[in-house]
Amino acid sequence: MQVSAAMADRERRSRFTVLGAGGFIGKRLVDHLQRKGHEVSAVSRSDSLEYGRAGGHVIFCIGLTEDYWKRPLDTAEAHVCALIPVLRRGSFESLVYLSSTRLYDGLKGTLDETSDLRVNPQNPRHVYDLSKAVGEALVHQAGLAGKVARLANVYDDRLDREDFLCRTIQRALRTNAFEVDAAPEGGRDYVHIEDVCTAVEAIALKGRHSTYNVATGKIFTNQQLAELCERLLKCRMTFAGALANRPPKINVRRLHDELGLHPLDASCRLPGILAALAAERIGESTGSH
Repeated sequence: MQVSAAMADRERRSRFTVLGAGGFIGKRLVDHLQRKGHEVSAVSRSDSLEYGRAGGHVIFCIGLTEDYWKRPLDTAEAHVCALIPVLRRGSFESLVYLSSTRLYDGLKGTLDETSDLRVNPQNPRHVYDLSKAVGEALVHQAGLAGKVARLANVYDDRLDREDFLCRTIQRALRTNAFEVDAAPEGGRDYVHIEDVCTAVEAIALKGRHSTYNVATGKIFTNQQLAELCERLLKCRMTFAGALANRPPKINVRRLHDELGLHPLDASCRLPGILAALAAERIGESTGSH
């Protein structure tokens, strides 16, 4: 019992360095780790001289997510070049490299961390995939305590990011009806930022595998989103797109079995978030405080 208590105390008081602490995930991760009682060094992407000095449990959050296809060189620099000085120095207890389940796009079935990936260097979209894959490979081959966390599509309670989910909901908050260029059967595995922070912390401190899918394991379809917007926001969505590829299902057994984590899928979290945003909109329109 005393050993377990000591181990728990060490976990609570671990030292972390968050690289990319000014970004969407980095900011939330710093807040989460500080609330848990850890010592946290927050390094923004502009502090490149500090990359090689990172110590303790290092979380590599540097990356492009929204406009990577317009900035291929910046994408490669963020996902690969910024990682190299961290690996060269190698003075850390562990390193968790944040990657993405986007690497599974175009594949079929249920994908786990050992699934082979498929990329095409001539596809501009795949610059993101290739650079993330190179980052993962460097982490695995550096011979250090490196791990990879492949994140599904991350959202928070504000839903104000420039991705399909957030844009669609923000539009539904402003209008009564609109059309989207997507298929109702399409969708993504959406994971809340709180679950991401909990998982990344656990992977850094306790993870025994080299790669983890950080996802819910369930696809939240565009049709489900439309039904939710109609029920809670009184907005009708119609679809004008065709389904190119059915979204793959992400296997999260490692997250469940090894770390005991079960992120809530979007169908459980979004109703409460949308209800709060709708109430906030009503308050703004009536001038109440």
